[in-house]
Amino acid sequence: MSIGAHDLTGRIYNLGDDLPDVRNAVININGWKFGVGLGASIGAVFVIAHGYEEARDMNGVSGGWDFDAALGAKLGDFLKGIKGIGKAVDTIQKYKKMRYLTENAIKNMGITKSGVYTIPIPVAGIGLHVWGGYKFGDVSLFSTGKGIP
Repeated sequence: MSIGAHDLTGRIYNLGDDLPDVRNAVININGWKFGVGLGASIGAVFVIAHGYEEARDMNGVSGGWDFDAALGAKLGDFLKGIKGIGKAVDTIQKYKKMRYLTENAIKNMGITKSGVYTIPIPVAGIGLHVWGGYKFGDVSLFSTGKGIP
């Protein structure tokens, strides 16, 4: 049996809005994982907040059964990859690509219920772990705005 913690802060965009008036929000999710696992890692995730009318509706605690694995990468490669952190979506082209990827992820994963979903980005981190069990997190809204970024 293992107990672990997780924490992330990210900017999300309302992909239903027309450019240039795209609403965005900065959220934080922190919580605990209870299950069976081994190892530790730091990584990147793609966040999908689905089914909310207003950003403030995301506030609260939710959880569910989950499985994750991190296969790790070299530290140098990881540091090169995060050089532009904070500017992940800094152009309209990146926004359009993100919109396409999100629409396909929702369809392929069968996301129908409201929730904040995190999808690990393969080889975008350091460390090695395998884990399965129950994970929950508290979502907090830090700020809202309009535009890209």
